[in-house]
Amino acid sequence: MADSGDIQIVRRQTGQSENAAPFDDAYIGSLIDELGITGSTISIYEQLMAEYAKLVDTTEAGASHKFSDLYKNAKLQADYYRGIYLIEIGEEPDRTRVKKIVRTS
Repeated sequence: MADSGDIQIVRRQTGQSENAAPFDDAYIGSLIDELGITGSTISIYEQLMAEYAKLVDTTEAGASHKFSDLYKNAKLQADYYRGIYLIEIGEEPDRTRVKKIVRTS
């Protein structure tokens, strides 16, 4: 069973600081029990992406609101935590690796 420390970690990672629906403590605790801390973070970001997907950019009276950036940023965070999750389970994430050149004489 997830303890309050684990729930707070997920809250900090996702920016969902309020204990309100849909991301209340009971729901986050059940996600942690099922998916672990990193898996819960990914799940919440995926849910936020689904919510943000319907938002569009608006411009009115000289003010511009880039609501599509919410989706882009949630996707970036989900991808970041997917990379961490792959490392946790022992798989290599698809990333470019760079090594120093070693010259021999």
